[in-house]
Amino acid sequence: MMSTVLVGFAHAGSGRASAVALLRGMVAGYFGFSVFCVTLALQLRPGALGSAFALALGCALVVHLAARRMLAPSPVAAGSRV
Repeated sequence: MMSTVLVGFAHAGSGRASAVALLRGMVAGYFGFSVFCVTLALQLRPGALGSAFALALGCALVVHLAARRMLAPSPVAAGSRV
C-alpha cells in the first residue's frame, strides 16, 4: 500500500524517472528490511532485547549493502567507457 501511494505521488510530481528510481530504491531496501524482521523474530527472547535488535540491525546492514552493490548499474550500462 505504501509503495503505491509513494510511487503515484513521485510520478505525478516529478515524472516517470522519479517513480522508477523510487521503486528501485524500495526493492533494494526490502531485502534488508525482511532480513531485519526475520532476524529479530528469531532472536527475541526475554532479557535479550538489545542484543536482538543489534544483531538484526547488523544483518540488515550487511544485506542492504550487498543488495545495493548487486543492483547498482554496471559502468558499461551507465554509458561510461572502460
